[in-house]
Amino acid sequence: MAFFEGLKKIIPAKVAEESFEFDLKLSNSKSKSEVNFKVDKKNKILTIYLNKLTFKENEILKKHLLKDFGFNKLKFVESDSIDLITKLIAYNKKDDGKTLNFFENILTPNDLLALRDSLFLRDEFYAGNNVSSLKSDISYAHGERGNIISNLCSAGYFEEVMIPLYNRSKTDFHEFYDLAVDRGVKALFVNGRMSVTDITTEIERRLVSAHSSGLKSINIHGIGEKNVQNIKKSLSAIIEKGKSNFLRKNIAEESNVIIVEMILS
Repeated sequence: MAFFEGLKKIIPAKVAEESFEFDLKLSNSKSKSEVNFKVDKKNKILTIYLNKLTFKENEILKKHLLKDFGFNKLKFVESDSIDLITKLIAYNKKDDGKTLNFFENILTPNDLLALRDSLFLRDEFYAGNNVSSLKSDISYAHGERGNIISNLCSAGYFEEVMIPLYNRSKTDFHEFYDLAVDRGVKALFVNGRMSVTDITTEIERRLVSAHSSGLKSINIHGIGEKNVQNIKKSLSAIIEKGKSNFLRKNIAEESNVIIVEMILS
């Protein structure tokens, strides 16, 4: 089978050959295993941990599995494996593919993996699917850095800001990327657990960092009526203090969505 030939490029060839007649389990569980597979000889199950695959290994898995998937030659032993791998196989949207290809030789392998997972999450979110488990997976696999990349991706920063910036100036891009991802300065994504005080503190911290780093603006994002109202209250509180000089520009504002650009003076 083409799939098991491809599998030899992901796990040791000997393991793949010995597991040829085994059932296949594709797992997204948070395994602490140091390798990307597990062999259960007693029950004849070969488990592949999807979260531990590199970007290249994941592409190999999709490419070779696709050749056999439609012929029902593979037996899955985990109920959600079929749904999961079907989505991964189908996940070849032209625009997302362009984004990944663009950043392939720009980002580190780990950041590229986080971006790939974030694009997939964004696609699922737009499709109206529950993405809470995917967000947890990204957090587990890529840490806080993955969360920041995911937030930037969901807000369209990679396509709308970073690609044009890289094409204009590679130096400016890397400085922006360092601030946005490594230090989390450029954008604040407000969540429902944050109080008005929390939001105010985070905005003020970013304003100080932005001034010292030479940034010309920072963006505040919020989704949900509660978050929108809390952001407005926070901005009013900062303005009343009169300690920070900035021009507020509403990029988008509705009852349940707000994006504010704070232009520093």
